[in-house]
Amino acid sequence: MTEVEFLPSWYTSGRRRQFGYRTQYVALGGVLAVMVVWSLSAARSLSRARADINDLAVAEASALAVTAQVAAANTQLAALKARAAALQKIDSRIDVPAVLGELSYLIDRGIVLRRLELVAEKLRPDTPVLPTAAVAAVRIARQAMPDAADQLPIGEVRFKVVISGLADDPSDVAALIVALEGSPYFNQVVLSFSRSVLVGPRDSIPDRPNPNQSRQASGSAGAVAASEFEITCYLANCRIN
Repeated sequence: MTEVEFLPSWYTSGRRRQFGYRTQYVALGGVLAVMVVWSLSAARSLSRARADINDLAVAEASALAVTAQVAAANTQLAALKARAAALQKIDSRIDVPAVLGELSYLIDRGIVLRRLELVAEKLRPDTPVLPTAAVAAVRIARQAMPDAADQLPIGEVRFKVVISGLADDPSDVAALIVALEGSPYFNQVVLSFSRSVLVGPRDSIPDRPNPNQSRQASGSAGAVAASEFEITCYLANCRIN
């Protein structure tokens, strides 16, 4: 049986073209929808990225501020450490009232002091110094040399004590030396000199009978014999090994 096509060819071709156009429209619409969705997603991602960038900028500014504060604090700390080191270097660390109290305890009433000096002597750089125990830390700045800026009273120094005065009897001088040697505040006690002298009534030793009253010089009315002495020792704030 033979099929007879009654529709004209132009109608069939037109229907085919319309179907192709519809397919293209649907495809283009799908592509357009995909592009719109992608654009919205990209815009949202861009917005989030910008927000993250802003947050990072704020965090960076805060970190820079903290870093600047830390740097300033470190600078101040370094300056304070330098000042503390300088003060530690020049600090004599000597308890003068304690030294004077010890001397007043050791010196007998039969002795009158004429001179008491604390003379600082700078140690050589190669001289080892060991701290002593159970002694108040005593140090004093040494006298600066007038013609040398590098001889300022800083660094490791030891302190020489010079004691001079009058005593009723040489035995009082010997007793003072023994007391100084037994004190934890002093060491290397040495008698520089001891000699008999004639002193006037103003220089006599008060509040103690003088056994040497009979030893008066015939040409010196009112003068009495006494022992003039000088003792040197060192504060026991350091020990030379």
